[in-house]
Amino acid sequence: MENVENKGDYRKFLKKPTSFRLDLGDYIPNIQIDTVNQVFLYDLIKSNYLIAIFLSTTCSSCEQALEGIQTFCAKNPKINIATFIHTEPTIFEMLKKYVDNLFPLFYMDKEVMKYELQVKSFPLGLTLNGKGQVLESGPVGEEFSFERLKKPLRKIIKNDQRE
Repeated sequence: MENVENKGDYRKFLKKPTSFRLDLGDYIPNIQIDTVNQVFLYDLIKSNYLIAIFLSTTCSSCEQALEGIQTFCAKNPKINIATFIHTEPTIFEMLKKYVDNLFPLFYMDKEVMKYELQVKSFPLGLTLNGKGQVLESGPVGEEFSFERLKKPLRKIIKNDQRE
């Protein structure tokens, strides 16, 4: 019988598990989000950051998140935030009127969120730096969850307010 230990390290056959979601440090793909106006996701990154919020009207907690975004944006009017929502076209138009230009709202198909952006749960918030790298990620709802997304941007926002 052969000694298996002398054959080398068996761990080389073990593969590292792959992640099927965006983790901190990953780069979000620069997908086209508006075909009419030729807008890409990275076009929304202004002042070297973007807080991206992903919602769906099929999600029961997304309504609370929508209210949280409104409160957060009312208290932080200069924050660079964009919301992407999967819903019916008529509901989307009503929601645009409801948010009243407090923050940009874009329609995004759930399949695009799931397969192209690796967003598999709602409501989800991502903080991106100027290069599209994820600095913070997590579920959103109440206003404090949006404040958590803002934390990695303390220095950037402070510098923007000085200018």
